[in-house]
Amino acid sequence: MSFRVLAVQRDNQWILNPSDQLHTRQVRSSFRAALTGFISNFAELEKRHALQPESQPNTRPTERLLRLLDSCGGEVLDQLKGNFAVLAVRAETGQLWARRDRLGAHSLYFARQAKGTGWVVGNSAADVFRASGHRFEEDPEYLAGFFSLGGHAPEGHSSFRQVQALLAGELLAIQGQRVHRTRSPIAISERPTWSSEAEAVERFRELLQTSVANCLAPSSDTAVMLSGGMDSGPVAVIADRICQSRNRRLIPISWILRDFPEADESQWIDQVAQELSAPLMRLESGTTLPFSNLAASPVNPEAPFFNAFRPLINQCYQTAAAHGCRVILNGNAGDDLYPAFPLLYRGYIANREWQYLFDDLIESFRRGGWRAVWTKPPLRELLKQPLRRARRRRPRSWLTKDAQRHWIALDTWPPECRQHAVPEFAEQLYGRRMVSGRAQEYFRSCDLGVERRDPYHNEELVAFMLNAPFSFSFRHHRTKWIMREAMKGRLPERIRLKRRTGLMTSFYRAGKASNHKAIVSFLFEQHPEWQRWVKAGSVHAALNDPLNADGRALLIDRCIGYVNWLRYWQAG
Repeated sequence: MSFRVLAVQRDNQWILNPSDQLHTRQVRSSFRAALTGFISNFAELEKRHALQPESQPNTRPTERLLRLLDSCGGEVLDQLKGNFAVLAVRAETGQLWARRDRLGAHSLYFARQAKGTGWVVGNSAADVFRASGHRFEEDPEYLAGFFSLGGHAPEGHSSFRQVQALLAGELLAIQGQRVHRTRSPIAISERPTWSSEAEAVERFRELLQTSVANCLAPSSDTAVMLSGGMDSGPVAVIADRICQSRNRRLIPISWILRDFPEADESQWIDQVAQELSAPLMRLESGTTLPFSNLAASPVNPEAPFFNAFRPLINQCYQTAAAHGCRVILNGNAGDDLYPAFPLLYRGYIANREWQYLFDDLIESFRRGGWRAVWTKPPLRELLKQPLRRARRRRPRSWLTKDAQRHWIALDTWPPECRQHAVPEFAEQLYGRRMVSGRAQEYFRSCDLGVERRDPYHNEELVAFMLNAPFSFSFRHHRTKWIMREAMKGRLPERIRLKRRTGLMTSFYRAGKASNHKAIVSFLFEQHPEWQRWVKAGSVHAALNDPLNADGRALLIDRCIGYVNWLRYWQAG
């Protein structure tokens, strides 16, 4: 199964790459299909549509997909779950369907060809742009959102002006010149499906176990990027047990940052690794500081992203591939399952969890008096909420006049999130924060020989947390309460009950300080193109702030990423 899929329309017929070869084997189908990622509900759909259950263990996912398509038509793609991008073509009618998964773990794009009237559809914006034959033009609305940091690009935009992006969960249908886009709304039920906390914890654990099992490589060993926290640790111990039952190995991989105690989690990682069957692969990475050797930084053709920790991440991918793993697990989406801390009191009030609200206020008073109470982020958020609703949204102050002219104020997305008692939390689970960025990382890992998958990027887990009271996330001044409960007896108690560790801030600051002159030269002397979008003074301020106190340090990363991306495409 290729990690890139592309369909090009010629004379109302589609050339699908990679072309599905099942027609020359034992399966005959009126469809051709291409799939990246994985589909987790094949068995459920086969049962629902009265298809014979698949009994062959080595049956390819594309083969099962074709059986569903032959039985139900292209519209069945709207019923798929998992992390995927799918293209399906019916040769006799020349119709194409494309579907992106609900949480946006994979992307899909489409564009009209520059010459002729045909279309191009694929999971890579760069591939779609190249195949469309257009001259390079950046999308100004996308870039204005990109440089807004906390904001995101408007829905449907890509970094290329001529290329449109499918929304997460959207189904695209093209026949001839007719284009139809549909998206089934998310069910915002807010009705718990459990009768007790113990039942809820067990249900959460079952969902996580199922998601981890679905993410494992089907025919090879699997790797995991291991830290010492409550995201990758649970994934690792669950995955290890499942791999052993399948006669496969889980290879734990972690970087070591001994010179940066705040960032280094060696002691915690070692404790988790002791629970695993395979030895830990330790990557001594402290000598490669962020922002080192900017001119040789890997370029992302898809979009102007730059990750200061790229050398560490890529080292994990390369190590996994070198040990024969086809998949590497990562728990990056774990934090997004739990409400952002400032939303805590709004969630307590919405769910009438008065005791937790009062207990938290009393504990804050005991620790720091009235000052600790009045400066507590959840209380400030609660008191400021009426003012925030009335305040007119404005573009960021560091954007240039040209960038502000292209900036678009974004509404709640998906719009049905407004039905939730705390819309910001629903949007956190299903909106831009969940669907942005991780799809880009898919190509970075695949280019190095391994597919990155995140078990927390899972529809069932997200729906569970959407309906869960906020006390499942924050309780007795501890975060991720339900995960800690679910891991009783499965993780060492010191890991299960510890506070958050592994903050990479000190490592990032050290890289910025060590490479300060090189960054200034790169951005201000060699490549000032970013100044069309961002005021130079704002980047100077971010570079000269040793503590990154105002949160604008990410401007540096965005400007570097933009420069490298622009140079790549201008060079042809």
